[in-house]
Amino acid sequence: YAGFFADWSLRDFRNHRAAFDAENKLGYAFSANGGNYTGIQLLSHDNINHYAFDNQGFGGSIRINNGFTSFDKYTALRTNRNSAGFFDKDNDISTLVSAGPFIIPDTDTLHLAFALLAGDHINDLQASAQLATLVYSGDNPLAADHINKSVFGVHAYPVPAGDYMNISYLQEKSSSAVEIRIYDMKARLQFRRKTDNPLPGKQNLQIDTSQWPEGTYIIQMISDNVVESFRVTKH
Repeated sequence: YAGFFADWSLRDFRNHRAAFDAENKLGYAFSANGGNYTGIQLLSHDNINHYAFDNQGFGGSIRINNGFTSFDKYTALRTNRNSAGFFDKDNDISTLVSAGPFIIPDTDTLHLAFALLAGDHINDLQASAQLATLVYSGDNPLAADHINKSVFGVHAYPVPAGDYMNISYLQEKSSSAVEIRIYDMKARLQFRRKTDNPLPGKQNLQIDTSQWPEGTYIIQMISDNVVESFRVTKH
């Protein structure tokens, strides 16, 4: 087993919470008072484990504020406990995201990849997790089979984009603003716009990309509890 452990020190450390997002393979911590979200995401494998510690041992957690033994570490690496910080208002928490078991032959090498993420709210954190997944995996979510499953029904054209990139998508509810972000493959933000609650229906946006270098970019659509990410290219 191998894992990434973090003893979080967010704002208002007495009100930390920990939780798990299975879809994004993301163990995360946040303040019950809001404003801070941090997480560890497993990128490279599917056999994920997540252990959320109540550091003082509340709620049956492994206690680690008096020492973190090898036995405790091994137990946590192979055990799932997906929430912490709910048993005492002054509790402190830690999280461990791990993968395993692995059998590694002599002279062989095992590579694992994790992303360390931060955001202002859970949607922000999930958007960063999807961005990290796309950058790491090289998947193409603008393929036809992905579009059919898309909540937003996103289409970007022409393919590849030239001096302009056109984005069309579906606005389902007028009360839900949609935020559009575009990143390059080094996760640098190139474009950001939040709609001002337009009427529901098909929306169209044209973006001037004439000054952008050739390469691959990632479109992110964020609305309410929905985050979707799509890869596009520019020549």
